[in-house]
Amino acid sequence: MDIKVPADSSEGLHPWVVMTEACLSRTKPDPDGLIRPEKLKRLNVCVSKASIRRSMSILNRILKAVEGRFKFRMEPEYPCSTIVLVDGLELSIGVREKLIRREHVPMPEEAERAKGFTHFFQPPTYEYEPSGKLVLMIDYVHSDKSKSNQVTWTDNDKKRIEDRLEPIADVLSKVVMKMKMNWARGEEMQRQRAEERRQQGEAARLQAEEQMRISLLKNQARFLEEASSIRRLIHAVREEAIRRHGGIEPGGPLEKWLQWAATQAEKNDPISSILTEYSRVEKSSNESPPSPPDSGTNAP
Repeated sequence: MDIKVPADSSEGLHPWVVMTEACLSRTKPDPDGLIRPEKLKRLNVCVSKASIRRSMSILNRILKAVEGRFKFRMEPEYPCSTIVLVDGLELSIGVREKLIRREHVPMPEEAERAKGFTHFFQPPTYEYEPSGKLVLMIDYVHSDKSKSNQVTWTDNDKKRIEDRLEPIADVLSKVVMKMKMNWARGEEMQRQRAEERRQQGEAARLQAEEQMRISLLKNQARFLEEASSIRRLIHAVREEAIRRHGGIEPGGPLEKWLQWAATQAEKNDPISSILTEYSRVEKSSNESPPSPPDSGTNAP
């Protein structure tokens, strides 16, 4: 259910509003016309003297709207912040006044002073003054205290901030809901990218393994051809020796050479190693424990 914003009244000012208004009222404005008190324990507001009452009315209505629905607190550390805790997330609420920038027209004394001290004094290029237009900012507060803007309402000719305050409690809830949806969407995109990287890595690994297997296969084929060539050579030498000499002397130099050549052929021959490897793999597979029965199978 939406919480209606109570109408503002001097008797119903929130204590923080009273304290902040007193602080602003007794603080001298900066040259641009905005008040920036050194006191940190106050609401987050930066306006001119003319806009104090209006900004306090806005913040008073916001505090009363969220009171009882959300927890909120003031952060005394610089920069001061008004923090509202919505569904576990911290939102900072502040009001500031926009400035009008104009080109600065040097006064006669400024122009005269600039003539003699060009390197030490130059009149400012621009001058600023309050515009009377207020800006309501709703920022998300990160764990490191940095902020990222989520909502900015600015006075315009058709509508002022006060005209948009009626559902402020619901606005804060929607801000948090939208943030969480964006985070969830971002996390899902990160998960999908991580899965894509994993699949790409797996595909690259499988491709590399396949290339290694192909390279090994080609080498094995070359080794087999070399082993076959050696064996054909051994057979031809043996046949020719028998034809010429009727036989081969046992233990003689030729027999030793034939034995050595046969050993080299055996070393080059990949067939034996291939059969041994896949025999070992098959044996290991057969010795693996049987898979548990399907849970849907009826017991005997």
